[in-house]
Amino acid sequence: MSSNHSGVLYPLRKSAAGSADRNKGPILSVVGPLLDDLYGSRPLSRKNLRILELASGEGRQVAHIASKLPTYDFHPSEADEASCAQIDDVVASTTPPLANVQKAKLLRIEEPDDWRIATRQRPVDAVFAFNLVHIAPWEVTQCLFEMVANPEVLADDGIAALYGAWNERGQFTSDGNREFDAVLKGRDARFGLRDVDSELVPLAKKHGFLLTQRTEMPAGNLFLVFRKQQLP
Repeated sequence: MSSNHSGVLYPLRKSAAGSADRNKGPILSVVGPLLDDLYGSRPLSRKNLRILELASGEGRQVAHIASKLPTYDFHPSEADEASCAQIDDVVASTTPPLANVQKAKLLRIEEPDDWRIATRQRPVDAVFAFNLVHIAPWEVTQCLFEMVANPEVLADDGIAALYGAWNERGQFTSDGNREFDAVLKGRDARFGLRDVDSELVPLAKKHGFLLTQRTEMPAGNLFLVFRKQQLP
């Protein structure tokens, strides 16, 4: 999937124009309470939440969320330097300035060294992946869960949150999602909607995660939250 389109590594993965602006309100309505709950469960010494966003795109989503949740520390990332620079430009142009959004990190999900560099200060408290899983080969999602299972990457009481279009119980959830799946496969045969029950949940369980929250979102999307299974 590599390309030299303006230095962007994965041009076929780009979401439709305007999708970040359409999704940012509904996503914030779930993310805000989710992070507040995580914050409330922490002792005073660990109240400084750090959130790593994967595949941040143009950075509009993280800029919007961070502007509404100023007490949390956001770390956007992308798979190439050109996209990272674009994210930094979007964040820098926000008024008022966003002190709680760090410089975008180069993070190729399939590269363990990139994860180690991105989380070398301390493990993050949450990993967000919005509109990623269906616009990437399945191996990318496998690598994602393999990496967040590492307590040096994601804290043991941290969360992994995924948003996007999914199948459930082996079925498309709407005609729109069926059409969307065909469009994605037309871009790249390795893309497409994944099944929550037969693919995602078993993969998460393999790496010690349980699905603890399923929120229905506009346009047939789902917001899914996974937590590390705590051993007795």
